[in-house]
Amino acid sequence: MMGPLQTLESAYNWFIDFLNGNNATAAVFGDNFSETSDPFFVYKLIVGIVSVIFFILTIFFLNKANALWRIKQWWHAFSQPKFIPPTRQINLLNEWQIIEGRVNKGDEANIKLAIIEADRLFDDLLKKIGYFGDDMGARLKQISREQIPNIDDIWNAHKIRNQIAHQANYHVSQSDAKRAVLAYEKAFKQLDVL
Repeated sequence: MMGPLQTLESAYNWFIDFLNGNNATAAVFGDNFSETSDPFFVYKLIVGIVSVIFFILTIFFLNKANALWRIKQWWHAFSQPKFIPPTRQINLLNEWQIIEGRVNKGDEANIKLAIIEADRLFDDLLKKIGYFGDDMGARLKQISREQIPNIDDIWNAHKIRNQIAHQANYHVSQSDAKRAVLAYEKAFKQLDVL
């Protein structure tokens, strides 16, 4: 036996009966249902359904708003100056003095090591202040000239570091090494950590 609302035509007829004020509830709930027991039952049913729909939409849009809020927080975190804890500044200063000592020694092994260590130190700093990415190149791409004015010099120093790391017989002059290390030092000072 088919119920009254199991076909599209019967649903349409019920809706028309409802709008005309006929006994549409009896068609849905059976002849034993008495509209006199609750004359506003259909209206309450419709208001209940609409309320549920609005509740679901409210949850949906609040979830979307939360996602937008997270994006805004992420953007704010990368556009603002970062705070470096004072203890990290002391450790960085000690490590930087070791790097400068390597450059001043003048032999090629120490020069190469100084560039690699300066690059690692700068990359560690970028991670600590909130830059993300798979490697230092990805983190450097997030930095603008407004944040670090000598970012191009940092890129050049990083390229030298990559050549040292990937080409065993790559030769670095002391002047190139000093220029690379000076670029990192300048960036550290611009970030107020040296």
